Amino acid sequence: IRYLANSTGGTVVIQTSKPVTYQTRMNAATRQFVIEIADVVLPANLQRPYVTQDASSRIGSINAYQGQGSSTARVVIQLSGGAGEPIVQQEGESLVVIPPAPPVIAKPTTPS
Repeated sequence: IRYLANSTGGTVVIQTSKPVTYQTRMNAATRQFVIEIADVVLPANLQRPYVTQDASSRIGSINAYQGQGSSTARVVIQLSGGAGEPIVQQEGESLVVIPPAPPVIAKPTTPS
């Protein structure tokens, strides 16, 4: 699990050993985006919080965990700023999470 800082607000890459089946859900009230990955084993060293230090990121933190005896891993992404739901793309053996674009704020124009 890696966080990559970039000009679009950051990207989360979840590397797997094979293509996976996953589901997502967004909790708009808490701004948490949850990815549930089925039929996997999340190593103990990856079951931890990941804090992003990038001030321009729209991803505040990442927390990965798996319940004892469960075959489903969960990655919870805390979003900061912006609106909408991230996009998840499966690229080979990786899930790539791209945060939503920031809202566009219209600037007033002066009539000529």
